[in-house]
Amino acid sequence: MTEPVEPIEYRPSVGLGYFLGGTFVVTALVLVWVGWSVRPEDRTAMTGLTRILFTVVSIRLFAWVFAAIMFYLGVRVVRRGARRGARRGPSLVIDDSGLSFGASASVPWSRIAATELDKNGVLLIDVVGAEKVALSSFDLGADPAEVAAEISRRTPASEADGA
Repeated sequence: MTEPVEPIEYRPSVGLGYFLGGTFVVTALVLVWVGWSVRPEDRTAMTGLTRILFTVVSIRLFAWVFAAIMFYLGVRVVRRGARRGARRGPSLVIDDSGLSFGASASVPWSRIAATELDKNGVLLIDVVGAEKVALSSFDLGADPAEVAAEISRRTPASEADGA
């Protein structure tokens, strides 16, 4: 019998989430400032393509719409990072008994049908009797290809052979 191996936990980088979300929010604030500070005479000073573009679309409307989009994305990234951060525990735990996703119970190796990377580099784990679990590099705080290799390495030989 082999000796037990220490469990490995993968969790998102909360700091990275806050940094990205903060960047979106700061961009939104800059766009609001641009939309607020632009005057109609600023458009008349423009030439060429910028004058044509901003004659059709108001600079103020353009800036405020994109500010709203950036603010929404920033808040969403921060909430996602905080929700999946330290308060909920790791996104994935690999141990001798199987895999655990988030705060859910452990899924035994016999129920793990396959692991693969999709074209965007997202780790897809096929669990028998459940939907596929998709984990991105943001969710894992690590490269999904390395996590897939670790899962393959940890899968018991009898499970990997299909026996």
